[in-house]
Amino acid sequence: MENYKICLNSIVKYVLLFFVLNLVSSCFKTTKNIPSAQIELMNSASQIGFDSLGLFSNDSVRIYSILMDTSLSKRKILRLQLYSPIKFMNGQDLITYDYCDSKLECDTTKYENYKNGNREFTHDEITGQIKDTGSNWIHPPRIEYFKVLQMNAYPYFIDNEQEWNYDLNFGDHWGDKRWMTWKGRNIAYSKYQLKDTINYDLGNQKIECFEILATTKIEALGETETVFYYNEEFGFVYMLFKTINNKYIEFKMI
Repeated sequence: MENYKICLNSIVKYVLLFFVLNLVSSCFKTTKNIPSAQIELMNSASQIGFDSLGLFSNDSVRIYSILMDTSLSKRKILRLQLYSPIKFMNGQDLITYDYCDSKLECDTTKYENYKNGNREFTHDEITGQIKDTGSNWIHPPRIEYFKVLQMNAYPYFIDNEQEWNYDLNFGDHWGDKRWMTWKGRNIAYSKYQLKDTINYDLGNQKIECFEILATTKIEALGETETVFYYNEEFGFVYMLFKTINNKYIEFKMI
């Protein structure tokens, strides 16, 4: 009987311990008012550790000035942050875009926090890139007026190639009366050409970049043109898009 009491007491303790652990775990998993994409991001972040991700680190941040020959957007600054090795989807490393009226706004806005065991994010756009040895493919900005860039060539570089292609199937939800609307799906056929190496002024330094010209044809919709400058350390430091409605959008890393 004494042994039975000891065994029963042990079981009760384990049950209570299990209940407490589950209660604590549920508290740490609270994600109220956080979009699903951010929830997935936090779950990925928790798996590889807080310190390894460079929270609030400027090493993973790229700042671009925005120039446009249209009044459809007033955005002046684009902030790109790289979150490798966090995965976005389909093997893509996660990146974020944020849009500011000034560089100071981008520099002083708090985009991340670590609260109640969860890493919280507040970004305008969450998307991905695929970077391997000798190649880099990245989603362009694509919210608000920048949705129009869905019909341009994506930033894409392949080392030791003079020409390469990329085809993208997309739906009519990318259309807008501000540039063009259609029904059903289309395919954007993009052709890239490596032109030359050039020097690019980034801050107080000159960096060597590959110049890439890309043309995109979309049946029944038209054509777009894009220019990229790519540097192996900093990525796409310059992007010039001629859009489907013959407007220009320029992102210049500063």
